[in-house]
Amino acid sequence: MSLMELQPWDYGSKWDRIVAIGDVHGDLDGLLRILIGSRVIDGTGAWVTRSTLVVLVGDLNDRGSDSTSVVSFVMRLQQEAEANGGRVESLIGNHELLAAKGDYSYTRAVEVLALEEFCYDQRMGLNAFYRGASPYAVWIRNRPAIVRAGDCLFVHAGLVDSSRECHPDWVNATVASWVASFQGVADEPAQETFWLVEGDGNGPLWTTGLAVEAARPRHSGASVEAIGRVLDTWGARHLVVGHTPTRSIDYLIAYPHPTYGEAVAVIDTGISRWFGGRLSALEIQGGSFAPRYFERGLEELPLTRHIRRVSEEERGEVSRRNRKTHSST
Repeated sequence: MSLMELQPWDYGSKWDRIVAIGDVHGDLDGLLRILIGSRVIDGTGAWVTRSTLVVLVGDLNDRGSDSTSVVSFVMRLQQEAEANGGRVESLIGNHELLAAKGDYSYTRAVEVLALEEFCYDQRMGLNAFYRGASPYAVWIRNRPAIVRAGDCLFVHAGLVDSSRECHPDWVNATVASWVASFQGVADEPAQETFWLVEGDGNGPLWTTGLAVEAARPRHSGASVEAIGRVLDTWGARHLVVGHTPTRSIDYLIAYPHPTYGEAVAVIDTGISRWFGGRLSALEIQGGSFAPRYFERGLEELPLTRHIRRVSEEERGEVSRRNRKTHSST
């Protein structure tokens, strides 16, 4: 895909079921258990449902040790879902943004070592995976920040009152442009749009205004009334987000939200083993919201080892093809 081949932000109401999954943070085994438990894939990793939309709300990477394998798997699952009457959408989160900048502060050493030999164009290792023009980097910068399906808005961290002034298509395109500039393949967008990606700001990837905590930042623009206005503006009834783990409620899905009621669901339940939270998904069907929880397991699934191997082989092939292309020109 080119820089601006983002899909329209509204995915319609045709889905029989929506499965929303919080921040995976490099836990491939956890993600697979959620997808199997949600009857999205079977034990071989094959897509087994129709008319189902899976929404991952961002932060596929960092903290866990399988970030790059998670990204590779989700990329492949998107293609398989589309071929079988379903869809997978993975929103961009603040940790994909950090990686696009070359900030690997939260990356495990085992992943740094695993990608030492990966190269693409003039980049090596993690920089070749997350930045530049590799297939993975291109995929990351084309992730949307906001999507709507049925009467639900999905975004990584949240939406504040000022978001109403911006059309979601513009938000998605502008965030993609910022990611491309961080990756070193495009110029910076206009500085007045930086609030969309500003670290610890009130943009859609960073705001903590919807956190399920006793103390939230003041003046976050996320009052009950403000959330209602945002939803009304964009024709939705519910806002589904991740970003802030629900540690204060024992890593349960926060729906209804203790402050915002049924208008907001926070689904970051510390899925990654790094947090020690819960494996979960929010299933939306026929207008009802059902939190689902799944067993983590003492040992990883054979499927996890298989997909990790496939991802490693795929990276090697991508790297070899790129070397061959450059050596022949």
